[in-house]
Amino acid sequence: MKRLVAPDDVVVITSDHGFVELVDQDSIPVDAPEAEDRVFYRYLCDLEHPAGIVMPYSGKKGVSSVTALIGRAWFTRQKGRYTRYAHGGASLPEMVVAGVVLHKLVAPEDLRLDISAPERLRSLEDEDVEVPVTIKNAGTSLVTVRVTIGKAPSKTAELGRGAERTFTERLKVELDLKFVPMIIEVRGADGRYAVVKGGSRQLPLTVQERADKVEFSKALDVFDTLA
Repeated sequence: MKRLVAPDDVVVITSDHGFVELVDQDSIPVDAPEAEDRVFYRYLCDLEHPAGIVMPYSGKKGVSSVTALIGRAWFTRQKGRYTRYAHGGASLPEMVVAGVVLHKLVAPEDLRLDISAPERLRSLEDEDVEVPVTIKNAGTSLVTVRVTIGKAPSKTAELGRGAERTFTERLKVELDLKFVPMIIEVRGADGRYAVVKGGSRQLPLTVQERADKVEFSKALDVFDTLA
């Protein structure tokens, strides 16, 4: 099957008609002289009976009509005996032909996440900077993402098809901070997280020095060692 069926092929699997389980006590005796050749468990050939439905076409050679039973009753003749299962009759398993349509399984769609983050951050020294990161699931499968911005605790969320969510962190800015790291991971089938393509970035940060802040050097600390 794997060699013969291509991705665009359609495979139809079907079967013969089914059977019914007969009830031992629901036998219907037929005493006609020709019963030996015309009486079967679930139908009569060229014989009519009020318990069944007469069908003018049989498909059998030399038989013009059949009388089919409804439910789980069965016809019996003088030399007949009970059997648990039988074909024929007017029942759902006999009238419905089962069928299944199969399509070849192809490789699942690659993970697709649209990630939006600031190209550059700007802030004043000693103030907070807001870092928004937006993630949209452009694929078809539910994904669990884990987002880490700077030194803030990681956040997780489930994103369905077409879902979008913005993760925002406010970080304390220091004068020597040049970049804010951002990591976006997705949980795999094994429960482990892995960084997605384009999910590891260093967001540039421009820090404006405060003019009202005075820093004292540690040059006078050497006098602490003098007696």
